[in-house]
Amino acid sequence: MVAMSQDKSSPVTSSPLQVFSMMSLSLNLGSSYPWLRELKFEERGLYLIHLLLTCANHVANGSLENANIALEQISQLASPDGDTMQRIAAYFTEALADRILKA
Repeated sequence: MVAMSQDKSSPVTSSPLQVFSMMSLSLNLGSSYPWLRELKFEERGLYLIHLLLTCANHVANGSLENANIALEQISQLASPDGDTMQRIAAYFTEALADRILKA
């Protein structure tokens, strides 16, 4: 696992999702999805479910590049401190990222 500096403000200090977040910063992919933040509450929940299923399918099929793209989009909407759907998506995303790192 990649050594990460410990951030006191974050409850999770060395998670697989952080590794993918750091990768995305270098690629600047997060700015490609500004419309994701403009979704309505109901649309955001449904889209998160769709993205999680899509990402899980990509992981199961071994398409790690496509899974990473889905994780990038999910990271724009999911939050461990957000509403119920955002929290669920954040935890499932952690599990998917962990599985990708083990692959």
